[in-house]
Amino acid sequence: FTFNTLREDIADIFDPVFSKHYKKLSKPEYMFCLDQKERDKLYRAWEEKADDIIKKRRLSVKVVSFLMQPDCKGKIGYGTCKMIYNLIANFDDNKPYGYIGRDDCTKVKDIKNLLLACYDNKCDMFWC
Repeated sequence: FTFNTLREDIADIFDPVFSKHYKKLSKPEYMFCLDQKERDKLYRAWEEKADDIIKKRRLSVKVVSFLMQPDCKGKIGYGTCKMIYNLIANFDDNKPYGYIGRDDCTKVKDIKNLLLACYDNKCDMFWC
């Protein structure tokens, strides 16, 4: 399981329509498109549809922003931390989202604790 898996799980709970569109970004045609013009065209079309979904369904831009953060050098505000916490509050605390073979594998309970600590202390969350 990876950070991308966590974001996809959050997208599923956040909004099923947006989630279906969001998961396209993990498909090979998006991830491995080497022609820059074709890639730009593909992503522009994806962004237009995403914007349309967000507007029509009145989705939280803060949660969408979290979903679109990179694996490294990402940042969300403490208010967004609380929103994400509320979305994952009922997730199984023992579900792994890190390297499963490691003793220090990150689990949902660790992510929940981090999100709440950021919210309670009014500090933004940064990673990598």
